[in-house]
Amino acid sequence: MQGFFLQHGLPGYFVYISGVLEVFGAILLILGLFTRAAALLLAIEMGVAIWKVHSAGSYLAVHNYEFPLAMLAGSFALATVGAGLLSLDHLLFEGGGKLQRPKYSKLAK
Repeated sequence: MQGFFLQHGLPGYFVYISGVLEVFGAILLILGLFTRAAALLLAIEMGVAIWKVHSAGSYLAVHNYEFPLAMLAGSFALATVGAGLLSLDHLLFEGGGKLQRPKYSKLAK
């Protein structure tokens, strides 16, 4: 795999970075833990994969980059929307990591 990465103009040690990112990023997405960060990193990785590896043909060769593009779109959607109700983010961060409006008491009005 390192030879494949070198052939496409990427450093050989990116094999380890992408492997760790894909394995642990997928686990984090399944659990719904740190969803936005993990999904953003995976979307960036898929963008680089499309750019460096799958764009050898023209943009009309959709079969070359169809799956990575679907992964990029799904990861980007998760990065922007965040985790849902059935996630550890929602349980741990009260609302999926979204900012909560402060609650005011009657005396503050």
